[in-house]
Amino acid sequence: MLHPFIENMALRNSVNAALQRGTPVYRRDVDIALRNELKSDLKVWLSALGRRYIHWVYDADSYYGEIERLRDAINKTHSQILNPGMITLGVAQKCVSLYLKYLWLMGQPGKMPLFPPIDGKVMRAVGVDAPVGFKQIETRDQMQEILGRIEARARAEGYRTATLWEADWWDDKDE
Repeated sequence: MLHPFIENMALRNSVNAALQRGTPVYRRDVDIALRNELKSDLKVWLSALGRRYIHWVYDADSYYGEIERLRDAINKTHSQILNPGMITLGVAQKCVSLYLKYLWLMGQPGKMPLFPPIDGKVMRAVGVDAPVGFKQIETRDQMQEILGRIEARARAEGYRTATLWEADWWDDKDE
């Protein structure tokens, strides 16, 4: 069990990483209180996922299903403040996979994400032309194509999974 402070930092960092940079997520002139409400809802949803998620119980379809449910829940509740009216599959996958990555790397082996967090840096590293970035990932097919490239890179470097490769490879030197 994580200390609440550590869990809150993992939630905050996961949500901020998915919503910041690149293409704006919010419509122009959205009140900060409404932005904070969306962030709070994301954190509540992710925290609930963190309690129920167990790596070896999930397969690709159930993992995609979680990502799609998060996207749909946020879009249903917050579409009026989102630009262009929705959170994409790419944004939802970043929230889910990054939050689970934090839990896993903080000592909870059952929380290892089935897929690594996909972002622009990872996409560039595996040769995906990403002029629009992870926020424009709209479909499972797009995500599967990118994940296939990440898996190929991981295997070429001797890793069993893309998640293990990304965890060892990623750093914040460019940040």
